[in-house]
Amino acid sequence: MDEARDIVQNVLVGIYEKRNALEITTSIKAYLYKSVYHACLNALTQVQIHKDHHEQLKHQLSFTDDHDTMINAELEAKIWSAVQSLPGQCRKIFEMNRFEGMKNSEIAKVLGISIRTVETQISKALKILRDNLSDFLIPLLLLSAGV
Repeated sequence: MDEARDIVQNVLVGIYEKRNALEITTSIKAYLYKSVYHACLNALTQVQIHKDHHEQLKHQLSFTDDHDTMINAELEAKIWSAVQSLPGQCRKIFEMNRFEGMKNSEIAKVLGISIRTVETQISKALKILRDNLSDFLIPLLLLSAGV
């Protein structure tokens, strides 16, 4: 009801603003009726356009969410595979550091090795992972940057 009142008020304001340039050839009642009728049609068209636009955005967002989920799952699988392919001690040290959150000094104490060896093995693991995942990560970064 409020929308209908707004439409009628806007029509009346429009007529008032154009009062000097208007040439009404029919009755004022018929002119007002047709003006309000067309204004209502325009309002309904706008509502439909907004609804269509909203549905289109919703569809794009759901596609993006599905697409992002697929990319994340694929990336996770590739990372897991790359970590599993690391040499034994290198993998163990990397997992202790990254997955268990242990500090280098803690890892060194648990494994009975020097902190420097832990650092070297983590660096080696990161280099291997970068090399193994570079074919996947470069296109992914380009896609996420919108290139």
